[in-house]
Amino acid sequence: MITEILFETTESGPLLPNQDRVHDVRITRGGLIVHEVLSTKGGNGQGMRYIRDEYEIDPDQAAAFLDTLRTEFHIDEWPGDFGSPVLEGRTYEVTIRHGDGTIRRSRGTVDLPPGGEAIRQSVRQLAAFKKEPWIF
Repeated sequence: MITEILFETTESGPLLPNQDRVHDVRITRGGLIVHEVLSTKGGNGQGMRYIRDEYEIDPDQAAAFLDTLRTEFHIDEWPGDFGSPVLEGRTYEVTIRHGDGTIRRSRGTVDLPPGGEAIRQSVRQLAAFKKEPWIF
């Protein structure tokens, strides 16, 4: 049983002012969603800004989403690496925590994992996010 999933998505390349660089989205079986964003600051672009938003959803809804990752998207069968090295662009890492304490990780770059677009849309529908989260 999946108890938690963490989507970490990072943008690489030249630093520009007011640009998101990292989005982390953690979803727990208990219904907690944490969305963290790391962005460059405006003006001269020096320094970083950190935003953390938390959302509480119905635990049954969270559990149903996590169960769907296994039953419909077969996330436990994903390989550890989907991508090829890139110098610029987005990279992602998905960390899956199970009830028995095991942790699985899968990462990628340009190509989405199987069902990636549907998973992305499902996450975005779980809560009224203040800022649209990057998922993959």
